[in-house]
Amino acid sequence: MLCCYADELKEGFYPWIDQVAPTLVPLLKFYFHEEVRKAAVAAMPELLRSAKLAVEKGLAQGRDESYVKQLSDYIIPSLIEALHKEPETEICASMLDSLNECVQLSGPLLDEGQVRSMVDEIKHVITASTTRKRERAERTRAEDFDAEEGELLKEENEQEEEVFDQVGECLGTLIKTFKASFLPFFDELAMYITPMLVSPEEHVTLLYKIL
Repeated sequence: MLCCYADELKEGFYPWIDQVAPTLVPLLKFYFHEEVRKAAVAAMPELLRSAKLAVEKGLAQGRDESYVKQLSDYIIPSLIEALHKEPETEICASMLDSLNECVQLSGPLLDEGQVRSMVDEIKHVITASTTRKRERAERTRAEDFDAEEGELLKEENEQEEEVFDQVGECLGTLIKTFKASFLPFFDELAMYITPMLVSPEEHVTLLYKIL
């Protein structure tokens, strides 16, 4: 409900941001129920958008862009930390999508340390995804592998492709936002991205978005 209110009310939700953010941000790591995490993830960019619009439209009671940065400094590191620990591939993709929206909203307000954290987490996401892919390939060679297992693997592969799609979106946004200053980070990521060129049919979306 809180996520829906923020989405619908936009800048009208501003008076409740300070109460809602400390409630929703910890729920990014609510591992007892994935639907709770999904709702919290979806709410993060909505809270930032509400704050940004309220400031831009003069509805934030004297607050300025520093308030948006303060909220961004709370939300983005929490999203990155939650992404690092997230066990479900589907929610990883949602977190990357949410992180991408937050970067689009915060833009130049982000500092180098936050960009560094995002780049390091993207490396981790790619490495973890590659490991899962290798483990699935090994499962297909098991003696008890059957059609039901094959359908499950197909669904997992689709979720994995969504993760790579969102990685591409994030990198594209970072490049557009920081332009030449992002080049040193991109050079670091090259060793993670280049191996995908040997099988572009599997990661065409990611490569298309960032090359």
